[in-house]
Amino acid sequence: ISQNQDYAELTCDQVVDKIGRRLTSRDVVFATNLAEATLENLARANNEPAANVVTGTGGSATSYTPSYGGSSATQPTYCSLIMDAWANDAGLIRRLLLRKCLSTESVEFSYTKEDQTVFSVSWATHFVTSSIAPYVILDQSAAA
Repeated sequence: ISQNQDYAELTCDQVVDKIGRRLTSRDVVFATNLAEATLENLARANNEPAANVVTGTGGSATSYTPSYGGSSATQPTYCSLIMDAWANDAGLIRRLLLRKCLSTESVEFSYTKEDQTVFSVSWATHFVTSSIAPYVILDQSAAA
C-alpha cells in the first residue's frame, strides 16, 4: 500500500508561522502480484472486461484480445476488488476492499523455469462518493 498526500499551507500576513494545512490531493495505490497467470487476470490487470477472454469451440483454445477504439480512452472501466493477505503472525486474514480502482501502471510478467509466473500490478483507488470511502481495510478478529 502506498499513500501519497499533498497539503497546501495556510498563511496570513499578520502571523509569521504557518496557520495550518489542508489536504489537497491523495493518491492511494495497492501493488501486488497475481499468482494465477490466467487470461482473465491479464484482462483484469489491463482494465478490460472478462468478456474479452473467449474460449474457442470445443474448448480448443482460450484467447484474450484487448479493446481497441471505443470509449476506453475517455471512459475507462473501473473495477472493485477484494484482496486477502495475512494480517499478522497469528494467521489472521486482512481483507482489502477497493471500491473504485484502475490498474494504472505497467503490467509485468515473465516466464522463467525457476520462478512462478505472476502478473505484477498496481491499482489506484478513486473517489466514490462523499459518504463511501474508496477503500477499506478489515482485519479478522481472533476467535474468543
